[in-house]
Amino acid sequence: STYPIKAAQAAWDEFNAGGAYVAANGLNAEGDNVKIRRIYLAYYDPGVTAEFFQPIIVFEGDRGFIAYLPAVTAEYYGE
Repeated sequence: STYPIKAAQAAWDEFNAGGAYVAANGLNAEGDNVKIRRIYLAYYDPGVTAEFFQPIIVFEGDRGFIAYLPAVTAEYYGE
């Protein structure tokens, strides 16, 4: 199937508004400013058998910071 993916600016805005799930702070303390060095599209693997993988946008920063958010637009889910 084809899914509508968020535009780069929309994903960045959502991340800056605190909408991303922080998977790892790495060596950063809670509340530290983190420089994001890499942003890319990936697929979330829940680690258990699933019918499909969810597309996500990954944000990688200094000192092991990793966060992600769903890549599919909210409109697809009827929000």
